[in-house]
This record gives sequence, structure tokens and C-alpha cells, in this order.
Amino acid sequence: ILLDEATANVPRHRAPIVAQELLQSVTRNIFLYTKLMHIWSKSGSHQAPKEMNDLIVRMKSEGIAPNVVAYNVLLRFYSRLGDVQLIESIFDTMHNA
Repeated sequence: ILLDEATANVPRHRAPIVAQELLQSVTRNIFLYTKLMHIWSKSGSHQAPKEMNDLIVRMKSEGIAPNVVAYNVLLRFYSRLGDVQLIESIFDTMHNA
């Protein structure tokens, strides 16, 4: 809840800064990574797709499996971009998890 409150109204231009600060100061867990993906998904940044993918890779390398909420953030984001192939790939990943 505190993480939600602290990041509720992150201005788009501050997404990279806030994401980096959170990664350095908050215990890494599924809640943090999902919040970071949410921040990037709302940022409007051209870096967002790469950053979100990097977060998934980093999560998995740290032994943190994405949950339904994390996948939903990804699906919503990529549906707004119209990336049907990636959405199908995410669905496949979810079903095979």
C-alpha cells in the first residue's frame, strides 16, 4: 500500500528516475517489479517496452516469477501499442508457467 501511495502520481518524465530510485531502495519482490512495470507502462516513454522487458528478465534472474497482476500490466501495455504478436507470446508464457 505504501508503494502504491508513493508512486500514485509519478509524472511521465520522472518514470526513469523513480524506477531507478525504487530499485535501489526497496526490497525486490513481485510487488516492486509489478509497480515498476506499471510506472513504465504509464510513462509514455519510448524506453518503456525495453524497460518492461528488462524488468521481466531481471525478475526471473532473481527467482521472482511474474504473477497474474504483472502479466496483466504487460498485456494492457502491449494492447495499447497494438503488438498482437507479443500479446500472444505473453499468453503462451502464462499458460506454460
